[in-house]
Amino acid sequence: MFNSTNTKEHYKMYKKGKAWIFAGIFTATLILGSGGVKTAQADTMATAGEDAPASEATAKDATNSVDKSAVLKGSTGDDSGNGTTDKSTGLPADKSTGDRTGKSAGVDTPDNVVKSTPPAKPDPTNKKPDSTTSDSVTDKSAAKVTIAEPKAPTGSSRSALLRNNVVASVAAAPLAATITESIDDWMPDKNLQTFVYYTIKNTFGLTSPAQITKDMLSQVKTLVMAPKLAEENKEYFLSTIQMKNLDGLQYATNLEYLSIYPDIDASTIWNGKFAMGQLSDINGIANLPKLDDVNLQMNNLTDVSVLSTLHLTSVSLSYNHITDISPLLSSIASLPAYQTVAYQTIKLPEITLNSKTKSYTAPSFIIKTADGGNVPITGVGPSMYYAGMNSGATPTSVSPTTVSWNNFTANSGFLFMDWSDPLFGEAGYPYEGEIIVPYRLSDTVGNVNVNFKRADGTILAPQITMAGDLGTNFDLNKDANVMNTVSAIMNKGLQYNGTENGEAITGVYAEDPSNITLIFGDKQIATTFNYLDDKGNTLAASQTMTGNLGQNWQVAIPSVTGYTFKSANQDGTAMTVTNNQLSGTLTADSNVNLIYVANDETATIHYVYADGTTAAADKTVTGKFGDAIVFPTAPVISGFTPSTLAATKYGDGTTANVFTVTYTKDPVTPVTPSHQVTVTVHYQDATGKTVAPDEILTGHVGDQYASTAKTVTGYTLTSTPSNATGTFGDTDSAITYIYTAVTNGGAGDKPSTPNKPGTPNKPGQPSKPGKITPSKGGQAAGINPGSHVVPAEGAAAATVTPLTYSTTLPNPKAKTTLPQTNDETTSPLWGLAVLGSLFGLVGLKRRKHNN
Repeated sequence: MFNSTNTKEHYKMYKKGKAWIFAGIFTATLILGSGGVKTAQADTMATAGEDAPASEATAKDATNSVDKSAVLKGSTGDDSGNGTTDKSTGLPADKSTGDRTGKSAGVDTPDNVVKSTPPAKPDPTNKKPDSTTSDSVTDKSAAKVTIAEPKAPTGSSRSALLRNNVVASVAAAPLAATITESIDDWMPDKNLQTFVYYTIKNTFGLTSPAQITKDMLSQVKTLVMAPKLAEENKEYFLSTIQMKNLDGLQYATNLEYLSIYPDIDASTIWNGKFAMGQLSDINGIANLPKLDDVNLQMNNLTDVSVLSTLHLTSVSLSYNHITDISPLLSSIASLPAYQTVAYQTIKLPEITLNSKTKSYTAPSFIIKTADGGNVPITGVGPSMYYAGMNSGATPTSVSPTTVSWNNFTANSGFLFMDWSDPLFGEAGYPYEGEIIVPYRLSDTVGNVNVNFKRADGTILAPQITMAGDLGTNFDLNKDANVMNTVSAIMNKGLQYNGTENGEAITGVYAEDPSNITLIFGDKQIATTFNYLDDKGNTLAASQTMTGNLGQNWQVAIPSVTGYTFKSANQDGTAMTVTNNQLSGTLTADSNVNLIYVANDETATIHYVYADGTTAAADKTVTGKFGDAIVFPTAPVISGFTPSTLAATKYGDGTTANVFTVTYTKDPVTPVTPSHQVTVTVHYQDATGKTVAPDEILTGHVGDQYASTAKTVTGYTLTSTPSNATGTFGDTDSAITYIYTAVTNGGAGDKPSTPNKPGTPNKPGQPSKPGKITPSKGGQAAGINPGSHVVPAEGAAAATVTPLTYSTTLPNPKAKTTLPQTNDETTSPLWGLAVLGSLFGLVGLKRRKHNN
């Protein structure tokens, strides 16, 4: 049993007129288990989970709620306008809770309400109220409400509740139309959902926790445990003791008063024994602007650092496991002196020591006060809290934070170490607690003491003493207690930096204990900045910024050539850019993605000759920075060849996108001598008949040639070939001129009969003149080509006028047929022949006469 001599009046609890000494609930057996005593590894304790089955609620259970207790601070009276309620009903009636604030603790009945007239709120610098009023409501009071039989609230009563309990009217629209997201996403603790549901269900007409919205929560001013409802509704009671975190309450932006703790009577009714609450994470109430009153007694709190974000006028944290209350520093100016944070218990894991151990140094503890100072710890014989319990060894203070134990008197037992601080200076309202170390002695074990510190010696966690059979191996990485402690330290933003003196974290258990100190430092949080385009392509090498957890940072948006900044996100969450600056806080390793879009660019292409003069008009093409440029086809200029532009991409700015195509004059390529090639020129009629001899043209490949048409008697040129001129190719070729025969139309002229010549002079003897044989049948005589008359020697030759037509004559034996009459005609050549003979005779006579 608790030591009754240590019980103070202001720790009494009042319930139904009976004075309960709360310490009496703790028995010696609880020390050996987890009931009500915090161990250093509380997070691993077996506790009822959030999914514990709900009670079999009756119709009364299902409709009862605490709407009427969640009223505005300062309202008085119950539904009938009578009486006040004691906020601390079912709690230790210390000056920091029930004695001072007088806020409603839920749904109460007349027999558990202390009726008194509330005095004015005390000034924080005043002394505590007179002891005669310690059991009375001395400050704010709240309306007492008696739960009625199940019935829906009327319109008028609903309106009254809304005016008192919320900051704005609630629309009467169907709930289904207003729920847009699951409550599980923003309030994950099912027990907190149940607690809030029963608190506001009647106000908002709810039938399920799933209907709770952030907007509803933002209108609530008080969330207070209702003892009466906890005694009647098991589901509601279980929610108050099984709740573990307050995530979701950050949306209760108008919340002023929060009170969550296990009711003693309800615990006895439903469990048969008292059970502490499991609430350990209260980060959900950080920075709530109006929250100034917090009552979280009899829970599982070890870390209350979130309270540094609030400005409190009242706080109740007794019966938890808190070793650092420096977060209250932010509220010192507004908190009254009569606050208490008593009955803190820290139970460490059991240690097994070698029975030959003569001295054991207990873990060093840093207990911090509200102003950040350290509270000394002292080893004690009798326990301050557990009646009849004594330490099993003799304590010796080594330092203000360390106690050594000698002369063990039993093979098993406990070592008790206490601390006490006056807190805000008011006598009787301390910050105090007790550290409990269970131990056991054994002849067969060895020990390893593991300490957790910063490099400057700051203790981060209590020492852990490992035990194992002599001669066996140990490994700190495989010890659950060590690794849980390491994890808890690292979760606070620290990182493991090795051992103090390079000690190995593995070894062998021996009779002499080993000592290993793990060193931690501020965790270096890394934020990596990635430079990407809007398609996810990397534009520049990433840069990483490191710093300590919680450190603020600010950077200017870097410029990237050819791109314009568009947006930024941190692991997918959009970031706000102010004056081209990004800012944030180092909370965990993350990636900041800076998104850019490519600029529009224009490329200009100039076309010039080799001397720089313009060859053609400029052309332009457009695209995005970094894209490949598709150049237009260069204009064709005869006799010149354009240069080729190399493949490239759009650059940044006008000057980076100017290109020039240069035209160079085509060179005259000399023909390499080769074998001779012939071109045969044919002169033919349309039937392929040759009308004139062929001409043969010769030359080398690439040489020029030119053929000419011939004048052919009796034929007219009708077609000149396309290749009449050209260049000698690789092979022989031919050219053909086409002629058409000339013909007379109609019957034609009948030749006249030549005059009969006179008798010629007797000619001299000619030199074998050609024989002229007239054709028979009146046919004209023919003249053989190439035959001519040779004048007599010494005589002058007769002059013969050459014919103007071709000397090529028809065959003298050929029969000439007129085109129409078919009449034969006498060739005029016959007359010429006769005439020629006469001239010959004349010449002969004249030569003879001269002789």
